[in-house]
Amino acid sequence: MKWKTNWKKGLRNGICIGTLLLFLFQFAAMAQEGGTAAQEEPSKISPLLLEAFAQQPAPMSLDAQAEAPTVPTAVWITDTDLTEAAAAAAASSGLLSTAPLAAPLSSLEASATMPISTAPTNEENPDAVQDYIEAKRLASRTLYAEQNEAFAADHFDQEDILYISQYSPLVLVNVTLDEVYDLTRYDEVSYLDHYQSGAELQLTNAVSASRADYVRDTKNYKGGGIKVGILDGHITNTAGLPSSITVKPENVYNYENCMHAKRVAKIIMTMAPNATYYAAWADNYITNIEWLLSQGVNVINISGELGAHYPNTITFATTWLDHVAFNHDVHLVLAAGNSGSAGVNSAGMAFNAITVGSYNDHNGTNTSNFTVSSFSSYMPTKLNDVASKPDILAPGENISISVDGTTVEADGSSFAAPFVTGTVVYMCQANTSMKIRQDAVKAALAASCFDVHYTPSETGYRTWGNGALNSRYAWTVAKDSQFRYGIITSTDPATFTYTFSTSSASTYEFVALTNLRYSKFSSGDHTGDPVHDGYPPDLDLRVYNNSTNALVASSTMGTCWNVEKVGFPTGGANTFRIEVTHAGERSQNGYFGVAWY
Repeated sequence: MKWKTNWKKGLRNGICIGTLLLFLFQFAAMAQEGGTAAQEEPSKISPLLLEAFAQQPAPMSLDAQAEAPTVPTAVWITDTDLTEAAAAAAASSGLLSTAPLAAPLSSLEASATMPISTAPTNEENPDAVQDYIEAKRLASRTLYAEQNEAFAADHFDQEDILYISQYSPLVLVNVTLDEVYDLTRYDEVSYLDHYQSGAELQLTNAVSASRADYVRDTKNYKGGGIKVGILDGHITNTAGLPSSITVKPENVYNYENCMHAKRVAKIIMTMAPNATYYAAWADNYITNIEWLLSQGVNVINISGELGAHYPNTITFATTWLDHVAFNHDVHLVLAAGNSGSAGVNSAGMAFNAITVGSYNDHNGTNTSNFTVSSFSSYMPTKLNDVASKPDILAPGENISISVDGTTVEADGSSFAAPFVTGTVVYMCQANTSMKIRQDAVKAALAASCFDVHYTPSETGYRTWGNGALNSRYAWTVAKDSQFRYGIITSTDPATFTYTFSTSSASTYEFVALTNLRYSKFSSGDHTGDPVHDGYPPDLDLRVYNNSTNALVASSTMGTCWNVEKVGFPTGGANTFRIEVTHAGERSQNGYFGVAWY
């Protein structure tokens, strides 16, 4: 920190009157301009950050202040209001002047943080949604850059700054423990967490098993108009990949990590050869995810752990990924990990991410033979205040992949995640409004899973999530607009209602409800101090026969079940009513999606 730099110089060189006066002047000026609090606020410090300092070696010198260890620290600051940026992007792209979405909201949404009440159909203006996404990100980037750079310039020396975020209220710095406590005095500092770079890439006929071949070959959906990001090992050469890809340059080479990334890319490219691809190195994940955002990507595949491995835990990476997915209209597909009952990757615990475990299709398409991979990460016990994960399983064993003349039978959730990413590409191509509906996409994936592996009990959910991926059914849900979404605020009715009809051939139906983690703020809107341990409100799902008013299915699983799913016999042609009810305290907005198949 700038004022402490001069103070430390004084300690090292002997305090003189000039140094002392300079320190007092700078401290007074910063107290006036920076809005320092009267006392330190230790509650702003993450336990993981304190643990990181505790693990540092003791100073070797008697001059402890000069030798104090530093730890990479994520400094969250007061967020900026993106409402006007989103509204301007919507107007400039024509998003608000075209046909309504398949799932319109109340007029409330026009003034909410995600102010999208209408969107074009593919036929009317296929580029408007993408134009909106990229215009909104550009405006947000301008606001964040101005705020974050000013904060960093006021508080830190250049050599201490690791990165200034362009898409979140965040500055990464190297600081001492004393400096961490000093930062808590500032009103604009909301939280300090431990930042760890790096990524662990986890290794240990599936296109047909997931029914993706039907969408690609029979329906000719191949990803045209969709931008895909791949965050993985650095791809040093693109030989052997079936589609062109733009790779962010890095001065790094690791053969195994490169091949891991190319095999992940090969799966997605095989499913969606006409999509536009971008790749970035996972080690510098904040910098490189923000680079992918600047390229306009709609979905990012992340087949590895980000930062340190804390299974089943909300970490800095979890919170940051939730922020990015919610505020910048990007689908994040993450591998659950290969630790079995030891738990899900901490990055995969993000509420707003689609977290993918692995199943073994035993080289066939008979769903009754599918089994959970022994290595597929899951939560042995559902913990309080964390998301229910994984969300879905996809093929992840004996995946035959040929790259650079080498064929391997790959195992791991790293290779299950790309099947879900490819399916999200199909969904966004079939219905452009899905590009900006992280809630509805996850609900559609959950509702459309192979029903043979749907397990409504908590015990079953822990291993299978919402079931095995069915790309064909998920694409159908998107194409036929079998989804709705909504925002429940403290001033709304507590219940939102939607109806749908089944055909005479129908025998069974699934309905899934998803719930996004919207950052809570002290001011009540998207300004003020973020509440980093916040979680989505408790929403209940009920389905009624609309003619008889009889309850046919319900799920009231409580807080932090970020996906809830029910199934019921339809009896042929019928009309059903879905009710989504805010069951908890109403101070939190509830952002949700619901889908049926």
